[in-house]
Amino acid sequence: MVFIGHQNQWDFLKRVVENDKVPQALIFAGVEGLGKKLVALEFAKLLSCEAKQKAQRDPCHECYSCLTIEQNTFPDVFLIEPKNKEIQIEQIRELQNKVGLRPHLAERKVVIVDQAEALNQQAANCFLKTLEEPRGDVIFILITSQPERLLATIRSRCSILKFYPVPQEQIIKHLAKDVSPETLREVWPLAGGRVGMLLNLLEKKNYSVFHQTIKEIRDCLDGSLTDNFLFIKKLLASENNSSLAISFLDHFILYLRNLLIAKLGLTDGGIVSGFSFKKEHSLSKISQMIKEAERMRAILISTNVSPRLILENLFINVLSN
Repeated sequence: MVFIGHQNQWDFLKRVVENDKVPQALIFAGVEGLGKKLVALEFAKLLSCEAKQKAQRDPCHECYSCLTIEQNTFPDVFLIEPKNKEIQIEQIRELQNKVGLRPHLAERKVVIVDQAEALNQQAANCFLKTLEEPRGDVIFILITSQPERLLATIRSRCSILKFYPVPQEQIIKHLAKDVSPETLREVWPLAGGRVGMLLNLLEKKNYSVFHQTIKEIRDCLDGSLTDNFLFIKKLLASENNSSLAISFLDHFILYLRNLLIAKLGLTDGGIVSGFSFKKEHSLSKISQMIKEAERMRAILISTNVSPRLILENLFINVLSN
């Protein structure tokens, strides 16, 4: 298996295949970095594997179908991803033409829509029509961290499968052969149970950069608006440097979630330990800041608004109350 955790979700998917009750459309919902896309690709292998047997109930990872799905070249599996922050109507129209044809090799076609919340209005309406009037034998999997941004009419036609952060014990069990327990325990709080982020941190080994960002976030939460505006100006070398702003918001949200958990007494503090705030933040205040940061992130990744304006508005909104 190529993903870590999510055993309950995987068992469900194997059961629906075994019982021949695969829903026409599924939504894989959960925060970013959990590995939802990997599970979707593994499910596509399960549906298309040439060697699978019901007694085995797992893809073989060795046949032509499994190997080419891994390489994104299998003719009956289609991966749709945003272009310039949006999934556009032209992509959905092209998809409609492809799924209307008979499968080349598999019993059915599989369509995976990654970051489905990025469907623009026209594309969403076009995709809805595809769901309402499917042509041929096709399964749709919509991957999203923000299911509430999908059209209600799309959600109503899909079965929702929720994904959650993976427990630390499972992470250590799967990675113990390749990564020392000490390293895993150091990096674990930085990822917050998100396997994708954890693997990215382990690959880049940029823990010091992460810790520096956390220090900057702590300073921002204690600083004045003037201080924070100066920090934002320094952080963003360009008005259009959205990748830096998105990365900062990701760390900001992660830090606040860790702070919330620590204040509830559910951990030893992790990345929030060893720091005393000048300002006291209540649980409700932290929750409000998380929601505002998530809202600003959603706006940033789906529009062309200035990253600097997004971060300035974030601090105006979270520090003014």
